[in-house]
Amino acid sequence: MMIGKRGFSFIEIIIGVCIMTFGLIPLLWALSSGHNQVGITLHQVQASNHAANLMEALRATPFQDLALFPPAMVQIRGGDNRWRRPSEASDVKMIFSEIATQEAPSGSTTVFDKFVRNFFSKDTPIVPPLSRRFQRYFIVIKDNDKTPRYITLIVRVEWEKKNRLAGTGKKVWRHTELRTVLSDPYFCDV
Repeated sequence: MMIGKRGFSFIEIIIGVCIMTFGLIPLLWALSSGHNQVGITLHQVQASNHAANLMEALRATPFQDLALFPPAMVQIRGGDNRWRRPSEASDVKMIFSEIATQEAPSGSTTVFDKFVRNFFSKDTPIVPPLSRRFQRYFIVIKDNDKTPRYITLIVRVEWEKKNRLAGTGKKVWRHTELRTVLSDPYFCDV
């Protein structure tokens, strides 16, 4: 029994709740921005995995077959395993546009189709399918067109992300890129 003791008044409770609210707002804002950074990191990891899978598939392809590949191929955002020349994919902006416009060597379609069947088959894909958020492409640069001794492979994976930090909600493209140089194992410069 509490004789002579008073509880909190309604005004005191309202003031206490306001003070707690102003103290919690920065904490909630910090948690929300941390969640946004986790999302960015997650997309970077997924893009790196997509790029590494494609690079390993290209490195597992014989050098003579890579020499016959088209100079650039694009796999548009997610779902299907269809690859296209950059000129056939109108919504793709190629960074290496001068390479993308080069003509493919004769026989490149057959060799590239074999590569796609081996690594991207729908039944048992060795390279996992691309999720809808991403698009990937690769570029093959040869030191010369007749008998290449060195081939530079560039694999790039891009994704679209809303830019919430700028407050505009405008979409920006982010990317990850892997590069390697392969040499003809049968070339001997003596």
